[in-house]
Amino acid sequence: MWLLALCRLLGHEELIPTVMGWIDSNAEYNRRRDGLFEAVVEKLTGKNEPVERVLLHPAAYRPLAKATAPDAQDRPALVKEFLDGWYQNMTDCYWHDTHTDQDGSSYFGYWAFEAALVTVLWDIDDQSYRDHLVYPKELADWARAHRASA
Repeated sequence: MWLLALCRLLGHEELIPTVMGWIDSNAEYNRRRDGLFEAVVEKLTGKNEPVERVLLHPAAYRPLAKATAPDAQDRPALVKEFLDGWYQNMTDCYWHDTHTDQDGSSYFGYWAFEAALVTVLWDIDDQSYRDHLVYPKELADWARAHRASA
């Protein structure tokens, strides 16, 4: 999801088919298993893979997935809820707590790129959460500004 987010947010949509090729090379494992992922892929590519609204990581991603539902109410509040729980719900990720590493740290910052991607793709007003510590508002702003000029 982060690679797709960075492709779109940094204005390199031409790389999305390449990333999708990597994902689709192992489609039986990577596709049609997660409703949020497929909703994002459909917005990015226009290709719809039927999938139930299930999540591989429901504790972390449920609010963000709800924000992408066609009948979603109060999308900004759902994205903010996702952001509020983002760090503590990512304890199984390799990068979690890397800011505490003493030597050879792999810490690169904590950014919820997926929140910015959903915000941009679904054109969600981010005023209520744009100053959230892990929300990359500059990326969302840049993506919106350059979409308008493209």
